[in-house]
Amino acid sequence: MFGIGRPARALIIGAVARDLMREPAVYSDGVDLFRLGVLVDIDGLNGEGHGFSVGRKRGLADAREPQHGLDIERLFLAKNGGGGGDKYKREAHIYDSIGMDNTEMDDGTDVQTPDANLAEALRELHRGMQREPKTILVLPNAWDVASARLFERAGFPALGTTSAGVAFTLGYRDGEQLSRDEMLEAVARITWAVKIPVTADLEAGYGDPVETARQVWAAGAVGMNLEDMVENDLIEIAAQTSAIRGIRAAVPYIVINARTDIFLNSIGDETTRFDRAVERLNAYAEAGADCVFAPGVRDRETIARLVKAVRVPLNILATAGSPDIAEMCSLGVARVSVGSGPMRATLGLVDRIARELKDQGTYTAMVDGAIPYADVNLLMGP
Repeated sequence: MFGIGRPARALIIGAVARDLMREPAVYSDGVDLFRLGVLVDIDGLNGEGHGFSVGRKRGLADAREPQHGLDIERLFLAKNGGGGGDKYKREAHIYDSIGMDNTEMDDGTDVQTPDANLAEALRELHRGMQREPKTILVLPNAWDVASARLFERAGFPALGTTSAGVAFTLGYRDGEQLSRDEMLEAVARITWAVKIPVTADLEAGYGDPVETARQVWAAGAVGMNLEDMVENDLIEIAAQTSAIRGIRAAVPYIVINARTDIFLNSIGDETTRFDRAVERLNAYAEAGADCVFAPGVRDRETIARLVKAVRVPLNILATAGSPDIAEMCSLGVARVSVGSGPMRATLGLVDRIARELKDQGTYTAMVDGAIPYADVNLLMGP
């Protein structure tokens, strides 16, 4: 990470410590905190060091950029910070969030930040097949803050995002049709809204997987999916493994879930499909992937063969006809995700509401099972 370079008395610390990062809009001294992706390490709060990450909205703070550096310093060195007061004054070391989150403080101490801890928590959730009794990571996929908060409230220990769900919400087709910045903004809003680890679906990396990994880590995600297909073309294995090695070197703690689309898109001769998929998945694991993903596989026999053939935890996409979670666990699957399924199910409900309202003039589909307004309002609170 790039240090601002000196300790600072930060009046804003009180606001951050009180979790003001969850407010709908946070400004201080004319600086939009959502635009900044800063990591604040606070010395002396409750007698020990604490870290607080602040989300970003329109870009990522980078101390190498003059205006970003000025914004960070103006924010944290301000005499009239927003929401602090003498009660909340603390000495802080301030670092921008581009780069590694295992950083060296001014005194040479090696500090592992909260993002690295969240990443390790997510990585540990993939190791359930190595324990007794065996456990499986069931990973719901959110597309906005509301869905993320609902999944968190349900008790899931982590969640993913869905690139298709985010794209559909923003009016795009799936398949890298929206920009990296738009995807990162959606991811940042989700990571800001929940306290559990978030892994982001980043498609094929938007032309630069390594830089995309750096930026999604700065946005608060501690894991990422990386596909091996762009438009209708499979990426060469050498190029994909090079990208994974680059990500691992640039963002060491991030949990990489490397995906092959061979099954999903029925690529090549069916008789060699399994072997070609395994070749890719094991190459990705060798390059540094923590988990591998084979969407498009639903039959029990192929799932069981994949579990035995790959060298790292296996992720299967739950769709119509997939084994249930208990059977996935018995087969040795480490992680089950649901992709855009919940988002499309939500659209299905809206479609039924629309048809009933238009054709019958009634509201049954709208009111049956609806979460009360007050509950949703409370859910969106800090």
